Amino acid sequence: MTQFKVRFAKESDRETVLKFCEHTWQDSPDYIHLVWDIWFKDDRGKIFIVTNSEDIPIAMRRVVLMSENESWWEGFRVDPLYRQHFLAIISLVEKYIARYLQENNIKISRSCVWSNSKTMQAFTARRKKRTQIGKYALYKSQPIQSYSDRLFKLNLDDCEQIYSLITQYNYYPQSKANEIIYASLGDKCQELNKLQIEERIRSGKIWGLKEAKNIKNIAIESPTTIDRQQLWIGYICGETETMSDFLIELKKLAYCQKCSNIGLFVTHRESILKSLFKAAYERAEKQDLFVYEWEN
Repeated sequence: MTQFKVRFAKESDRETVLKFCEHTWQDSPDYIHLVWDIWFKDDRGKIFIVTNSEDIPIAMRRVVLMSENESWWEGFRVDPLYRQHFLAIISLVEKYIARYLQENNIKISRSCVWSNSKTMQAFTARRKKRTQIGKYALYKSQPIQSYSDRLFKLNLDDCEQIYSLITQYNYYPQSKANEIIYASLGDKCQELNKLQIEERIRSGKIWGLKEAKNIKNIAIESPTTIDRQQLWIGYICGETETMSDFLIELKKLAYCQKCSNIGLFVTHRESILKSLFKAAYERAEKQDLFVYEWEN
């Protein structure tokens, strides 16, 4: 029987891992070569490497500590030559990750799976502790070459209004603890609580549509490590009547930030989908993104 071991990534693993990641999908390129160096240097995350008996990397998975209580799992890749051992490899690496998270007192884990990834979707769905808590669609549009006089960067004085809007108009999934989940960094999801709101305000990432002193709609930027020419929105909510106008104003924001396009993670809520259509946003991917949550 083939013997596999798990350890943290080393600099010398880079070439081997990127080589087998060239063959992740037949119909589209992988992105691991774009993020490996960033991931390797990021203190919040760990790359776990599965090796063969000669200590050669044959699989990888990364986990990110999103907060004092939450983690995000991503980047599971297996060398095509070892995919017949898929179940043994993923079970082994997840065992090591679970131990690492327990040592760091992380209680909640989440991950996402694209709906066209049938093998990973089936494996995740079969795991007893894992619950699908949300389904996202990805929408995109082009910037409007204009400046907005209705869109404002919100500040700490707006916190109570922001939280009130989120409580009243939330379109997004909720955790088992009934906390709202949003895409805080690329497609990485975590709880949207008052602390997160304050942190996003301080970093200048929350925008609002205002009429007089009243905030009608809000959007939270979701920075990405891959496409910095795209304005990503990881959370959006607010009054239905002004939502399509707000989405149009966000396209002006994309222009002001010199972005080539704007992308949003949204749920399949009829009201938001109608607003997206009215504001001329289109589905960027045919597949949906399923978000899973479990306790460590």
